Amino acid sequence: MGTASASISGGSGTGKTSGISNTSGTGRSGTGRRGRGHFALCAVAVCCLAACGAHRPLGPGAVEEGQASFYGRHHHGHLTASGQIFDMYALTAAHRTLRFGSRVEVLNLRNGRLVQVRINDRGPFQRGRIIDLSYAAARQLDMIRAGVVPIRLQILSVGP
Repeated sequence: MGTASASISGGSGTGKTSGISNTSGTGRSGTGRRGRGHFALCAVAVCCLAACGAHRPLGPGAVEEGQASFYGRHHHGHLTASGQIFDMYALTAAHRTLRFGSRVEVLNLRNGRLVQVRINDRGPFQRGRIIDLSYAAARQLDMIRAGVVPIRLQILSVGP
């Protein structure tokens, strides 16, 4: 077991303390693992804040382009992130950031078909996809066979 020692050195004979070192026989200063843990936590926090700053708030008229997918039978009857029961035959969708109750218009860029949906869930969580549509909305866009299509999304109104 090491002994703790503290050394205090006076500056130029003034009696002021200029430095304290604390070692416990390990040859390291008192930071140890705890200091590294705090550093890692701070680094993660900075990254999260930077990522949040990259998303601008989307309001009426804003447009996003990307990929759309759809979900149906597997989720039918289950709770959505908004607390509503998912109905695959309703014109609803999942978006990562838009408020629940927001209304958006989705244009299938392959065939020009349009659908208006209400946001009631969170997702999609696949890179490049910006919206997950209900089966009914996907059917209106004629994207069932393709599964994923390029779309343009325009926000019509933002939920409460």
